[in-house]
Amino acid sequence: NHAGFERADDHGQTPSGQTRIDNAPDPALNGEYSSAVQRSAALAQSNVARRCVVRQTFRYFMGRDESMADACTLAAMETAFQGGSFVSMLEALVASDTFAYRRLEP
Repeated sequence: NHAGFERADDHGQTPSGQTRIDNAPDPALNGEYSSAVQRSAALAQSNVARRCVVRQTFRYFMGRDESMADACTLAAMETAFQGGSFVSMLEALVASDTFAYRRLEP
C-alpha cells in the first residue's frame, strides 16, 4: 500500500503483483510479468526507461522541457547515469553550461 505495508486484500483478491505491458515504447518491455521485482528488473535494463528518467530529472531540476540545444547536457547526464548513480547524473547536470547559464524565458 501507500505506506509500504504488504496488503492482505487487493479489491477482494489476494495481491499477486502480476502485470502485463502491451504498449511500451520499448518493444522489449511488452509482455507478462509475474512480480513487481521482475518488472523493475526489465525496466532497469531498458535504454528507453533510462532516457525517460534522465529527461524527467532534467525537466524537474531545470523547470522546463528540454530542447535541441540541451542535447550535450542530456548525453552527459545519460553517460553519468550508466553506472546507476543518480547523484552522478545530477552532478553532470549541475556542471553543464545549460545549468550555469540558465535564465527565465519571457
